[in-house]
Amino acid sequence: MLVDLKKLDAAVLSHNHNDHAGGFDTLLGYQPNIKIYAKKAVLAGFFKKAGIFRVPIGLNREYFEKRADNFVLFNSFQQLADGVFLVSNEVFETCFTDKTLLMKKGGKAAADDYSHEIFMVVFPTGEAEDGMVIISSCSHSGVINILKTARQTWEGAPVLGFVGGIHLTSNGGKKLLCSFDDIEKIADEIKAMDIGPVYVCHCAGQKGYERLKIHLGDQVQYLRAGEELEF
Repeated sequence: MLVDLKKLDAAVLSHNHNDHAGGFDTLLGYQPNIKIYAKKAVLAGFFKKAGIFRVPIGLNREYFEKRADNFVLFNSFQQLADGVFLVSNEVFETCFTDKTLLMKKGGKAAADDYSHEIFMVVFPTGEAEDGMVIISSCSHSGVINILKTARQTWEGAPVLGFVGGIHLTSNGGKKLLCSFDDIEKIADEIKAMDIGPVYVCHCAGQKGYERLKIHLGDQVQYLRAGEELEF
């Protein structure tokens, strides 16, 4: 995509799962002094249940300690630049979750509560009244919860669009994690919110996208690597 990694100003760790955290050594090879923003909750251990086994799926605490000069860890809210914010989900009304994902709590394995996940809010003009674009990664916390958190944080600001994964599938998009009824409820809530276009990718999966398309029509589009969006 002809992006010069040596010219990056900053990076963001959306949540501590390997498919989002596994490339930092390569990035640091290009830009050894880059600042990487993440929630402090990424320090917990994360696992995926595979039969009777628990497979580690995130960076461990030692990794963050070794690279402490690079990581900027915050509690729940961080301004990244003018009109760019990193936000932690604050609304919890999700209708389903991925029960194979675990985290370490009190020295024991428990269901991942996604407290380590953040999303980005961008104001293209720099003014809240002109609207915001929400950029998520997997939306493990629930896309509706994320949209409601953003609206709750910036009351009255229009949502110009949503971009990101919506965790509807697993196994490379081959298996739906929820029912058709769950997806219809998500679509109904999106329609009721009166927001702009929804661009999905990654863990939404082709199957998840196709089910959303039935209910949202042209409001939902599948985003592919290299495409550009203007708001």
